[in-house]
Amino acid sequence: MLNGFDRADLVGAAVLARTRAPAPVIITDCTWQTGRSPLDRLLTRIGVRALSGRRTTFCASSTQERERFPAMWRISPEQVQLHHWYHGLDDEDLDAQTSEDGPIFSGGRSLRDFTPLLRGAAELPWEVRIAADPAEMPKGEPVPRNVTVGIISHDDYMAMMRRASMVIVPLERREDRSAGQSTYLTSMAMGKLTAVTETLAVRDHIDNGRTGFVIPAGDAKALAETIRWAKDPSNAADVRAIRERGRDVVRARYGPDQHIATMLELVDELSTQPAAASGLSA
Repeated sequence: MLNGFDRADLVGAAVLARTRAPAPVIITDCTWQTGRSPLDRLLTRIGVRALSGRRTTFCASSTQERERFPAMWRISPEQVQLHHWYHGLDDEDLDAQTSEDGPIFSGGRSLRDFTPLLRGAAELPWEVRIAADPAEMPKGEPVPRNVTVGIISHDDYMAMMRRASMVIVPLERREDRSAGQSTYLTSMAMGKLTAVTETLAVRDHIDNGRTGFVIPAGDAKALAETIRWAKDPSNAADVRAIRERGRDVVRARYGPDQHIATMLELVDELSTQPAAASGLSA
């Protein structure tokens, strides 16, 4: 079992794929970008095909990625398995007290697009805190007075999320890979009202309007309207119901224990299968 984001593991997978009698190789977290140029895409595709031996299995993080992965990287669909990501809370974190008396909170680095949040926040009266490097904010996009941007420690990040009145995860709209699952699943596991930009994997985890909100990509107006609805006291009972459903679903389906259990089931399954004739598609 090898890590899809560790270079040494990927080299090891390529070597194992070329052996004459390969053992089963499972590569986890296969959320790879296709690249910014045709040359990047070609080199990445060549690299993925080098990993694709007769007994190599790639783990995609969502149903959409599982469907797209074989065509994107030109490998057999039989080599791709679905393996959802998980929230980042241990038992002590799950038992920690939370509140909704803090600002609207957002953060993270992987494939974020803060433009809709900045524009939406400019039309709102509530405080917004973005835990990110100010240098990574969109170029030329003003930061409204009610928005604070800055890097904070991991402990402060978690403490601020526990106090957040709402958590926003603004992601880039991507067709090649997902991002942000750790952030929004952790938020939901805390019982936070969570809104996430529509992109790959999001609808695997969020039932829009029932366990959280899925916002159209780049739509500052829709994001602002969702925040206004959430902040309206007349909607407090509905907000509480969404938070509780989201918490219960994520804790039941997307915890670390469930993640490990499904991986061990995959290991057991693959270890009893004979090697296929070939892992590459034409």
